[in-house]
Amino acid sequence: MMDWTTLTNVLINYPYIIVSGLLLLAVLILAATGNSRLIRAFWSNPYSSAAFRLFLGVSFIVASMTKIPYPAEFAENVAGFMMVPTWGVNLMGVLMPWAEMVAGLFLILGIRTRAAATIIGALLVAFIIGLTLNLVKGTPINCGCFESIGEPISWELVVRDVLMLVMAVQILLYDRLFVFDRGGFIWRERKI
Repeated sequence: MMDWTTLTNVLINYPYIIVSGLLLLAVLILAATGNSRLIRAFWSNPYSSAAFRLFLGVSFIVASMTKIPYPAEFAENVAGFMMVPTWGVNLMGVLMPWAEMVAGLFLILGIRTRAAATIIGALLVAFIIGLTLNLVKGTPINCGCFESIGEPISWELVVRDVLMLVMAVQILLYDRLFVFDRGGFIWRERKI
């Protein structure tokens, strides 16, 4: 039986479980009705993009805030994944958290959202490849995702990153709301 402290711990520390569960529930309900038009409407809805932008933006800002103050510890995590040459480990340890921060801010504020979603998608692809390769090899390393020294890598992290990648792809394809333009903040739909 789950008590309130466990439930609040899950809600605070694992929001992707809640978001992915709600998404799965929505898709299952729409699939149960047998109407694929509703599933496409949900997928291509700009309000879904706005929700995904907020979720990914906050997630990547929170992740970067734990890495920016401790670049040496994060560089050790980057080195542990053995995907970057030794001369680039320190560079990645410094630049990657700042890229996460800027892309997350851009997603939340609505500035160049497709470019920010592309950057986040590329980071997620690299994370998925790195996690998968090291899980297959059995390398005992820490993820370094939301803490500089944190949880060991697992298949759960791969699933989380795949779900986030799906959100980034949806933003890239269908985001049209909350745009900062030269004239200031405006609420309009962008033309593709």
